[in-house]
Amino acid sequence: MQRLQLALSITIATLLCAADDHSSLAQSSARTSSGQVSKLLAVPVQAPVPVSGSLTVTTAPASVQTSSAAATQSASSSSTDAQQKAYEQKRLAAIKKLKFDRRPSARIQAWAAPEKTDKQQPEEKQQPTEQPLVAQKPLTPEQQAAADKKAQQAKLDAELKAFEKQLATLQSDVTKGNWKAVKTFFKTLPQDEYQALYLQLLTSLQNPERPSGTRYPQFAEKNVISIDDFFQLAALLPEDATEKIDAKNLPSGSVSSAQLQQMIQQNPQLAAQLQQKMNQKNTYFGQLTGIFRISLGNGYAIQEYLKAFNEQLQNKEPVLSKRQVAQLLADSGQAQYMAEYLPALADAIKEDDREALNLLSRYYLALPSHEKKNEHLEKAWEALQAVLAVGEISTEEKEEALKRAVELTPRIKDELGQAWLKESFSKRPERGKEILSTIGSAVATGMSTQISNSSFRQRSLELQKIAVEALLTAAPEQAQEWQSTLQMLATNWLREAEISQTYDYSTRRGRTMQRDYYGNFYYTESSMMQPQMARQNRIQAISTGKILEMIPDEKWMKLVDPPLHQDFMTTIARLYLKVEEEDEAFPYIEKLAPLDPREAKSLAEQFLQVWTKNHNPNSEQQRTNIYMFAWGFNQRAQGIPLTRSKQVRNLEELANWIKRINDLPIEPINERLITQAFTQVHSAAEVYQLDAIEKIYGTVDGLNPETLASLIETMRTNLAKVWRMPATQKAAKTNRKQKDIEREVIKGYATAQQVLEKAIQKYPKSWAVQLAKAALDHDANEFRQELNRTTEFSERRQHSLDGFQKAAELYAAEVESLEEDKQESTVYETWFYASLGAPDLGKISDTTVSDPTQYPLIRKAIEELPGELAKRHMDKFANSLFVRLSALNPGVKFRYLKAGFEIVGDHEQAREAKKVYDYYKDLVTEIKLETEIDGSDVVGHGEPFGLFVNLRHTKEIERESGGFSKYLQNQKQGNYFYYNYGRPLENYREKFEESARLALEEHFEIRSITFQSEDVNSRAAETYGWRVTPYAYLLLKPKGPEVDKIPSLTLDMDFMDTSGYAVIPVESAPLPIDASPEQGDPRPYEKVTITQTLDERESKEGKLKLEIRATGIGLMPDLDQLVDLKPKEFNITSIENEGVSVSQFDKTAPGNAIDSERIWMVSMEARPDLTKHPEAFTFGLPKDEAHEVTYQRFDDADLVSVDPEIMLQQEYGTPEQSWVMPILGGIALLLLLGIGFKLVTRETQSVSTARYQMPEHVTPFTVLGLLKDIERNNGLSPAGKAELDTSISRLEHYYFEAPTGEEPDLTEEARRWVNRTN
Repeated sequence: MQRLQLALSITIATLLCAADDHSSLAQSSARTSSGQVSKLLAVPVQAPVPVSGSLTVTTAPASVQTSSAAATQSASSSSTDAQQKAYEQKRLAAIKKLKFDRRPSARIQAWAAPEKTDKQQPEEKQQPTEQPLVAQKPLTPEQQAAADKKAQQAKLDAELKAFEKQLATLQSDVTKGNWKAVKTFFKTLPQDEYQALYLQLLTSLQNPERPSGTRYPQFAEKNVISIDDFFQLAALLPEDATEKIDAKNLPSGSVSSAQLQQMIQQNPQLAAQLQQKMNQKNTYFGQLTGIFRISLGNGYAIQEYLKAFNEQLQNKEPVLSKRQVAQLLADSGQAQYMAEYLPALADAIKEDDREALNLLSRYYLALPSHEKKNEHLEKAWEALQAVLAVGEISTEEKEEALKRAVELTPRIKDELGQAWLKESFSKRPERGKEILSTIGSAVATGMSTQISNSSFRQRSLELQKIAVEALLTAAPEQAQEWQSTLQMLATNWLREAEISQTYDYSTRRGRTMQRDYYGNFYYTESSMMQPQMARQNRIQAISTGKILEMIPDEKWMKLVDPPLHQDFMTTIARLYLKVEEEDEAFPYIEKLAPLDPREAKSLAEQFLQVWTKNHNPNSEQQRTNIYMFAWGFNQRAQGIPLTRSKQVRNLEELANWIKRINDLPIEPINERLITQAFTQVHSAAEVYQLDAIEKIYGTVDGLNPETLASLIETMRTNLAKVWRMPATQKAAKTNRKQKDIEREVIKGYATAQQVLEKAIQKYPKSWAVQLAKAALDHDANEFRQELNRTTEFSERRQHSLDGFQKAAELYAAEVESLEEDKQESTVYETWFYASLGAPDLGKISDTTVSDPTQYPLIRKAIEELPGELAKRHMDKFANSLFVRLSALNPGVKFRYLKAGFEIVGDHEQAREAKKVYDYYKDLVTEIKLETEIDGSDVVGHGEPFGLFVNLRHTKEIERESGGFSKYLQNQKQGNYFYYNYGRPLENYREKFEESARLALEEHFEIRSITFQSEDVNSRAAETYGWRVTPYAYLLLKPKGPEVDKIPSLTLDMDFMDTSGYAVIPVESAPLPIDASPEQGDPRPYEKVTITQTLDERESKEGKLKLEIRATGIGLMPDLDQLVDLKPKEFNITSIENEGVSVSQFDKTAPGNAIDSERIWMVSMEARPDLTKHPEAFTFGLPKDEAHEVTYQRFDDADLVSVDPEIMLQQEYGTPEQSWVMPILGGIALLLLLGIGFKLVTRETQSVSTARYQMPEHVTPFTVLGLLKDIERNNGLSPAGKAELDTSISRLEHYYFEAPTGEEPDLTEEARRWVNRTN
């Protein structure tokens, strides 16, 4: 840097020696469009020569003409200079508007675009030339000057237009990388335009165009700069133009370095020009450094660049010198690669090369920490000390070295760093001043010049703290002398702290432990967790944690004027509260309280809020992914149970802080914050105890009624919602069972009642306390009813509702004395909610019971308020109807609005709620639930009958709602995916079935409920515009003859509205029936199909079985109405019938109909009076020839179709002539028994033969035959027989009906039963 200044000065001096005194000629010079300088020579004005035939013009006297010509020439010259100056300004303005684009998309488009030729350029229309006049009056000098000015302006405009075209071509060449053409154009420019264009080119390339609507700026295209592109741009770097510096004050001839320094000190104007020139050069090189960073960011490796640097340095005229390469690497964060481009440390010290020494210090500091760290730091220190040695040094180099030396001081040995600082402040105060001045100025100006660079400002503040602490330690007397400077440095910190308070988004100090998606722990700076918008903020604040580390200490603050201490204490307290370190903040609040009580009160309230947040045991911990694994981890380890002792410690600590806050000389803080702190630090699973309440608040008598009411309301809310929920106990890991929870809640209500009794005694006229009591009584009554239903419920409920009325009366008596902002409709709203079933809006459900008698009482209480207050409160109440609608259970919205409009009527403030209510009413009128008896209404009580449930609706509501198929779905069951259009999934079928059973079970046996299929279509009704959608079919049987009607059924239907969605209950009308007779009228049926199946497989037991299956449309009647069954040679011993069953809605019938089935199992035995075995069997004939009949029988395990009369394959019964056979059989049996007895008494052992054998060929037929043989002939226990029946049914179902499930193992099944029976 020093050598550069010397070279600049010598060049200036040389120019001054060669300059002569032609200032007037310089003033008349003008620059042409090509950038060359020409001289405007004065041409004498001649008198016009007379032309033949023209008029003779009398000329003015010579003296006058000469004077006029001189004046005109002077004016013309001045006008030309102004035009030329305006032209040059327009050229510079055109340059500064240029945008250069090297994004990939722009380069690809430029590559694909066809080259424009001269023929493709649009031809400009030639302006008609003026025809010379044959006879023309000579122009006066003024006219001639105006004509010349016009011609000159036209020429300059044409040149400017051509220049703009050249700039457009330049933009295209830069995009395409046509650097040869770019260089050629640059060479045509004068120096000022050259420099302006170069600066605009580099600046534009560092700020690429971003298309409008870019959603993710971080993924926007960037300009691409290759290694070759960088060197081409570096080759355009403007050379030093020292001839531009005005050196008129320098003496002619050569000057020495010392003389030059002296002249600079004596001539501020020259010093400013030199500084401007250096800054200009630094600007160009700094912009080139930015291009270098872009290229590295594009992916071009630094090693490739180093190779390219070394290659170009071998050239005769390198693009960049070694020093420039080193500076480039240092400024771009690659200082560790500078060594080969800098002289050795010893050589730089010997040559007194301060610039190289500064760069060397940066090099050593940039080396990786594992490469002999201490040695590198000491070499950096040695380089900095050489820079700061006595001698000539520029201001910039000195400031840079001083800041780096202070930064390095804590990192090196004390005998080097601390000793240097101590010496600077104690023995060399001039250097100490330079240190404080350099660092302090950087901090002060950084807030305006580096507002988006928080790391620079943070580093400057850290250096300031190091320097000031060194001063206060080494030279406290000197610090006293520099008190005003140290105070300014302290205010520097205060200004930065205020920026952090406003613009920093961190809420924690230091690193914060986080857990990733897989459960792994990691630590991150809180600033990294700031929102994206905060990180993109133009103002980048230093993190609050870092600011707090640099707070001026006590010694430093003693040097700050006392009036400023208040701002410091306020700011420090706010910063500590911002990062939730309330313990550190409170001492500053205590110091601030005597100085600014109002601000101290605000900070104390904020302190209590932060303390509450940090000590809230109920706050949800950070969620952990379900797949997180840690050795020995289980779900119980996700949180630490809040022990009773921990809760006690929290409350004791809170009581201590409340005492310290109350001791401050400030007004009492908001008691609601105390209530909030008490409730939040208390475990959500533990009810409040009276001693704990009094520990925080003192005696209850000492609280104002609003705080008391707030506390009681909080207790009531927790008792009603939180404390009685098992999920809360589970989350708190209390391990309480349901009975334990109930006992705790009862204790909680008792405590609340104790507090209330004292509150009522203290404040009998307080409407807030009375309102809290009424709500507590209402909730306690509901809880008791849940535990044990009693007849006292209604009486206690009425008592609580009377309490709400009393609270409203007390409020009415007090309302006129209240401030307007405290006049509220809360008492009436809570009363209204209680009349709907619960004092809390969120607890009102479709099961809570309303009391409509309260609605007129609420309306009357509001209307009786005095004067304008009645209207104001009715306005608030009416407005709340719509405002609170979205918080309601969707199932009670209709009931809520219906009741609300009984109070407010047609009120203007309820117009939005009225729109919703009218919409609900329209829905109710356009959708109806209908029930229709399947057949006659004389149903009797001995047989079941059918009930159709249909939806009758308009075609418009069906179209707008998308149909009603969803009400035929159980959306939460099965593997199907359902979408409910913004509403929660619901099991609609199950919900209707529950509702129907609840309504019918008292008087009817509900045999079955059959639903339509989801793809059902509506049918046109008899009324125009209406349609019917079949929904369900109920098979019912009256429980007695006294039943005379079917009660109304309800289907809950949900519809979207402006507050979300609402559930509208659609009810059917009660339906009269006659159940008095035993048998009702026959039910309609048609298309009957009868299947009769004969089964002889139980013939060994003398049984012949006939299965009769009847299916058809409608309910199938009894057997005697369908089949004429009169077997000739058999008696019917039993008919088993499970009744009719409905299978589905019929898909073929034109109307609403169902398919049903009925099965009878007829058991028969041969008549005892037969003389021979029956040989044939005749099936029952249908009583209606229209019935379709199928006859079939079992052939082994197969079913085969047969004729109405068939031959029997087995023998049945015992004819009367066969009495001899039993006698002969008896005799034979006695003989066999005798022989068997003798064989048993023999001593030789006999081998028993198994009763049942495994089939030789295992097939379904042989195994089933074996099992049926065992069933007929083996005396199994009832349980064994049931198991055998199951096995037989399973085999028959799999092999002869539907092969579903896993195939049975026939061999294993046969072996198991053989072993078991043998």
